[in-house]
Amino acid sequence: AGLAVAAARAVRPAARRQRAEPAGYRQVLRDRAFTGLALLNVIMCLFDSILLVAMPLWIATHTKAPLPLTGLLFTLNTLLAVLLQVRASRAVTAPGGIARSYRIAAASFVLACGAFALAASEPAAAATVLLIVALVALTSAELVTSASEWFVSVNLTPARLRERYLSLFKTSMAVQQAVGPLLVD
Repeated sequence: AGLAVAAARAVRPAARRQRAEPAGYRQVLRDRAFTGLALLNVIMCLFDSILLVAMPLWIATHTKAPLPLTGLLFTLNTLLAVLLQVRASRAVTAPGGIARSYRIAAASFVLACGAFALAASEPAAAATVLLIVALVALTSAELVTSASEWFVSVNLTPARLRERYLSLFKTSMAVQQAVGPLLVD
């Protein structure tokens, strides 16, 4: 195998390419609107850390709700995601849909946090109802944010730099996954 590689002729390009405009990450970072959306996405994706880290800990340590409720809330989240994701995605693609979707996600996020906070001071039955409200609102934020994230990261980027734009945007979720649990603890 080594002799075959050594005997092979070097492959040369057929013609010299003209010097293209640089297409690095600097150009992507100069797109302030897109970079701003990527930073906003770090905050909007906190639904992930709230759902997976904060919610179970909050139920166990700050509420009088029954502990098995955590598993039921995860099930409800999954069912809502399956049933409503397409509808949430359609809303994003409508005219003005991205801005409206991010506003809905932000309002849902605030409602969820408020309901989680109120559940701490209520008896078990009321806490359970508030936790269900919080989960439904958090799932709304999750669905709308996810749909908006995909639409923005794919459809609002120049085709020739799409992979670089996608990597910047997807880094926002990675940042949230690294820092989010510390923020919601």
